Amino acid sequence: MNEMLTRAADGGCLIIFYKLLHNCTPNLNKYDQTALLELLKKGHLEAERKIRKGVNAFQVRFHPQYKSRCFFLIREDESVVD
Repeated sequence: MNEMLTRAADGGCLIIFYKLLHNCTPNLNKYDQTALLELLKKGHLEAERKIRKGVNAFQVRFHPQYKSRCFFLIREDESVVD
């Protein structure tokens, strides 16, 4: 995870996100989920709104609006947000 965060800080987060989106199974492993949560907290403008109810898991799904693979956050209350 530290390597991922260091690379993200150096502007490599797009590469990390791309690899996670296109090389992972739909259910991310705990390592990738932890790294993704840290990147979300540090770099997303709406991170607080997205994680306010707690994070249960992340999944890679097909986004019907954008017609591409996308990260979806599954909250502890079972609600889902992209």
